[in-house]
Amino acid sequence: EDMLSICYRCSFTNPLLNNKGDMCCNCFAPFVRSFHSFDHLPLVEFTVEGVDDEEVIRIIESPTELQGSSKKKKDEDDGWASTDAGGANVLTFGASFGGDALTMDDPFSRQLMNLDYQANQAGYHPISITLDMLRNFKRDEIYVVKWPGNLIKPKFYRNMIPDVSVALCQECNHFFHDEDFEFETLKRGGCPFCGYSNNIQQA
Repeated sequence: EDMLSICYRCSFTNPLLNNKGDMCCNCFAPFVRSFHSFDHLPLVEFTVEGVDDEEVIRIIESPTELQGSSKKKKDEDDGWASTDAGGANVLTFGASFGGDALTMDDPFSRQLMNLDYQANQAGYHPISITLDMLRNFKRDEIYVVKWPGNLIKPKFYRNMIPDVSVALCQECNHFFHDEDFEFETLKRGGCPFCGYSNNIQQA
């Protein structure tokens, strides 16, 4: 079961053999993979309704528009909760995917749980959110994939498990596990895929 891909968009556990390709069988969201280990990363694509892409990028890159870091200090709550059940002390973990996952208190997570998957039969569409929801995101949870010129629209992703650090190369727009990226950068002097050594976004 550890080898099965869990969709971070709809929480569906996908089989090893998928005749639909490298995507979720349930909601048809393409899997976003590390371009070093090819692990499935906890990234969910979104769009902001009623706002053009340039304004969304401006808000994301602004030092004041979004909240700060989602990283927890070492002495903060680690997600485990102790309860008394029938005289037994029971430890439970609050995250649904493991690690520091987002909870149902988060509007984006609630929206994912209320997706109409029948509507996706016509094809995959990113999650549509409001501008207020975007402004409630943490800055280091968001990744922007953008290409030079205007021929390819930028894509926006949110990390559903902020505890899983992800790096994005701004040159080749490939994602990596942060630890893999750092190790390969030290060894090669740049991105493990394209060799680019500047402007790396990581969280």
